[in-house]
Amino acid sequence: MKTILVTGASGFVGARIYLDLKQTPNKVIGIYNQHKLFTDLTPCNITDENQVAELLQKFKPEVIIHTAAIPSSSWCEKYPQEAFDLHVNATKYLVNNAKKLNAKIIYISTFAAYNPSNVYGKTKLAAEELVKTLNNYIILRPSFIIGLSPNANNNSPFNIYLKTSKTKYKLEMDSSWTFHVSYLKHLSEITQEIIKRKDLNKLTLPVVVEGVTSRYQIAKDLFEPLGVKVSEIESKRIIPIPELDFNIYQKLKLPHYTYQQAITELKRDLKIHFID
Repeated sequence: MKTILVTGASGFVGARIYLDLKQTPNKVIGIYNQHKLFTDLTPCNITDENQVAELLQKFKPEVIIHTAAIPSSSWCEKYPQEAFDLHVNATKYLVNNAKKLNAKIIYISTFAAYNPSNVYGKTKLAAEELVKTLNNYIILRPSFIIGLSPNANNNSPFNIYLKTSKTKYKLEMDSSWTFHVSYLKHLSEITQEIIKRKDLNKLTLPVVVEGVTSRYQIAKDLFEPLGVKVSEIESKRIIPIPELDFNIYQKLKLPHYTYQQAITELKRDLKIHFID
């Protein structure tokens, strides 16, 4: 059994990882700043160096899963100092205290760190460099994330899909931008596997499913079977797709999904979600 600390445990990604880890024998502490999604979460402003030090000395986690972030490029452009404080300074405080405890950090970064062109990507890449000063770390880079989270109310793109589908029964989605998508369940499963194993260390891994898609295709595959009308728009947005070696999952004995596998599972889960 390990003591695990999850930052951003009320967020779209953090809430799913936190809840999944609560089903394991580990001692799991989730922290939040403003929104308390679960009753057993602990408050902490991770941009406050003293609060971080006090919290980590109190719980002495062996593993820190750092999910806290604002994954919005527009917000980060509007509030660059706040983005720097949350993505860079907060990570620095966690890293400094992790060194004192000899704790491992699993950092949930972003595909935007491959070729950072905005404040969001640049601050997340800067945070990665801080994490790499540890003796024990894993950096995970998800892309556009789809999946059901205990936090279905925040403004993550997939949650916006859900809200729009349930209220307007119509979605207009861009088909221009194509990318590798990330499946939230997959990200949680890989995180759990990393916690179990000592052989995985000092790695930066993409966490995406195999197959290229678009927002339009995702919405069409998931929501048209539920009676939602999905129409196509073209934004002419083109972002280079990083070259990926999908054999890495097999080499490292980590979970691997194809796009179709992820969509099939999500379609099943969405049927239950829409009935509820």
